Amino acid sequence: MGHILTEGQFDAPAESAVVDGLSARLGVALPTDYIDFLKEHNGGEGFIGDSYVIFSRPKNLADFNREY
Repeated sequence: MGHILTEGQFDAPAESAVVDGLSARLGVALPTDYIDFLKEHNGGEGFIGDSYVIFSRPKNLADFNREY
């Protein structure tokens, strides 16, 4: 999968243990492409086209979703 992120950056890979347990903590099955992305990048932010996106770190996702 290619990522075209401009004016931003991806973080270093997430810890495997965090990524591997993420689906269970969220209570949903996550797409394989998203799991692969997290194993390459521990979140990040920047522009994709004209949209500014923020990819949360996997260790924060369960708390963010619960609070939301």
